[in-house]
Amino acid sequence: VISLQAEPSMVDVNVHPTKREIRLLHEPEIAAALTAAAAAALESHARPGRRAESMMPGPAAEKAMEAEEARTSQTVVAESGNQSTLPLASADELPMPLPRPPRLRILGQIKKLYIVAEGEDGLVLIDQHAAAERIRFEMLQESYRSRKIRQDLVAPLSIELSASERVVLATWQETLQDIGFDISPFGGNTYTVRAVPATGRYLESADSVHDLLRELFLSGKASPSSSDRDDILKLLACRGSIKSGKELSPSESKKLLDDLFLCRNPKTCPHGRPVMVSIEESRLERLFSRR
Repeated sequence: VISLQAEPSMVDVNVHPTKREIRLLHEPEIAAALTAAAAAALESHARPGRRAESMMPGPAAEKAMEAEEARTSQTVVAESGNQSTLPLASADELPMPLPRPPRLRILGQIKKLYIVAEGEDGLVLIDQHAAAERIRFEMLQESYRSRKIRQDLVAPLSIELSASERVVLATWQETLQDIGFDISPFGGNTYTVRAVPATGRYLESADSVHDLLRELFLSGKASPSSSDRDDILKLLACRGSIKSGKELSPSESKKLLDDLFLCRNPKTCPHGRPVMVSIEESRLERLFSRR
């Protein structure tokens, strides 16, 4: 039995319509703490010293058991029906358990789309758009969770909406505000945009804002679910990322890969496509009939 206590602000209960699933902030830290606590509890049970102490007569055995239980308190493993809690109050102080990034030596770029690198096991091809999309998506997720996704414009933008777009806008207003937009009627078909999601330079023009709104409106009426918020963030990440056909300098390629391997899930883009493909040395040898 695991008893997990967390601050309400760390829990997102809007993942599942019937509340059967939740999403936790700092999930990697929580997983690491659970793993460490379970390992510590199992180790304490397997330690020979404890078995010897449990065979001590009468009060001595009870005192030894109490001392051992005090030492292993605050773990997530329940013993004899007694629940204990995970010390999540200092979760921010726990190190982020990131996978070891592969050692890559950048060789160049193919078709202004794929970064070519030499890895420890062979050749690695990285889709630069998918990599940039993954980086931007996780940045937007963090900005949204920390309520820092809104970017106020230095100068407001004016956009013209059709009659049908104005109808759909009314159903999207709450969602648009939630993801960083500030759009208000100015008069007639004209609307004023004072803030946009913090996606960089992508949303600095009236045309780019209008194009994004059109794409959002095509999906129909907005939904308050977290999954739909993620879908919107995926769209924002895709539209604001490096495109295929952009030539990258060696320093730009290195920065992209460095940022990619800081992501929680560097292997796939937000839509599930692979970010990188490896060709092992053995496969290269077979391709060249060397074995």
